[in-house]
Amino acid sequence: MDSITPQEAKDKILGSGGRLFKVGFTKANGEIRYMVARIGVKKGVKGEGLGYDVDKAGVLVVYSMDSKWFRSVKVDSIFRLSLDGDDWEVKP
Repeated sequence: MDSITPQEAKDKILGSGGRLFKVGFTKANGEIRYMVARIGVKKGVKGEGLGYDVDKAGVLVVYSMDSKWFRSVKVDSIFRLSLDGDDWEVKP
């Protein structure tokens, strides 16, 4: 399995064009989480904004296919990414 950096993982997700991907990451409480998600979803968006700068916070806002709602994933916490049949181990 090839390895990529967290920034390369972020770039691949942002360049996915809204296709589904699977991401493995460590939550703030230390729990390991795997999520099938996508970006670019507009369902439920009210146009109010997040109230913080996602780039400064170092997060990606994704739509979780499991919970059917938006989730934030800290880019530096990603350790695995699967997209378009390719799998990467994410290492700093």
